[in-house]
Amino acid sequence: MQDLIPKYYYWSPRHPQTVQQPVPTGFADGGSLENTGINGMLAYADIDSIIAFVNSGTPIQLGQFGVSDGDGGFVSNTQFIIDHSIPPLFGYKPYGPGGMGQYKGYVPYSDTTNDDFSAFSHNQVFRSEEFPNLLQGLTAAAGADFTTNSAIFTQRLSVMPNSWFGITGGKTVTVVWFYLNFAQSWANQFANNPGVAALVNAERASSNLPHFNTLDTSLTPTEVNLLSNLTCWGVTNQAETFIGLFADVAV
Repeated sequence: MQDLIPKYYYWSPRHPQTVQQPVPTGFADGGSLENTGINGMLAYADIDSIIAFVNSGTPIQLGQFGVSDGDGGFVSNTQFIIDHSIPPLFGYKPYGPGGMGQYKGYVPYSDTTNDDFSAFSHNQVFRSEEFPNLLQGLTAAAGADFTTNSAIFTQRLSVMPNSWFGITGGKTVTVVWFYLNFAQSWANQFANNPGVAALVNAERASSNLPHFNTLDTSLTPTEVNLLSNLTCWGVTNQAETFIGLFADVAV
């Protein structure tokens, strides 16, 4: 993997003097640190509302395990698998399938010596007890088979201090989560357009629309347009949720 990480002879613009012999510095995208962008936003003191679009190759799905209850069991109604970028924000490791040397479900970083996903161990900014609410809210919004409606869920979350990202904490933010999933309610809009309906069905069968491989940068115009339309439909279908975030903002 090191061959995929670009390196440059670089020094920070905050450094007052030119570095005569800079060493190679590795650069990577947010997936190597915190892929939602939420922590970067919370580093700004004036952020009170966040819209988090999670476009993932991992569909919301039923899992065998849930959120650890600390006593060897799992919190009720949390046996759902979601993208690995979200649980660390609440202090949990991404979903673990169990098995030899593996943990089960979602466990706090503080409760395991397993080294999996250690790169995200500094990412917690929300209280752990709010994570089950997120799982339950997203799956309820998505509906039957998690593919009926848009998975949009709003939370009011207390922000914890996080020196790793320069977050002071001590305030509450509103987060609107939009986990891009297939929504049959959206597909039903094309019932009278057989051509588009056929494209939707074909992309879902061949590429698991909308959960395209996030490393793929060669999506076709059809795939890009379908993703755009599905996302736009989800937002406009719940326009009041998004507009409400800015109701008190002076223009």
